[in-house]
Amino acid sequence: MTQITTDPAAEYEPAWSPDGVRIAFTTNRYVNEEIYAMRADGTGQSRLTNDPERDFYPAWSPDGTRIAFNHGLEMPFGKVAWAYTFRDGLIVHQKLYMSQSEALEAAGLSEQDANADS
Repeated sequence: MTQITTDPAAEYEPAWSPDGVRIAFTTNRYVNEEIYAMRADGTGQSRLTNDPERDFYPAWSPDGTRIAFNHGLEMPFGKVAWAYTFRDGLIVHQKLYMSQSEALEAAGLSEQDANADS
């Protein structure tokens, strides 16, 4: 096992992109949990989310262009989730969904796919 991050914050819930080139992960570098992505060798780390609520459990779409994740915003019916679409490593579209299952469906994932990295 090789350590590929060096930040002293907790970094967890890694999710490998389908092509094995990138890893999305959760970290609490800035107090609450946010989603980051990086190359598999640990370089090119970029923060994908930035808000006061928790963002966690990233999961890649099968084609590697989207990431769905839980968002800690509490609604009367439960937590909401986001799905991001990427092109060349940049977010080109984001959408809020009222449930994790809706976000997973939009990202082309099943509950089983999302839990495969856990």
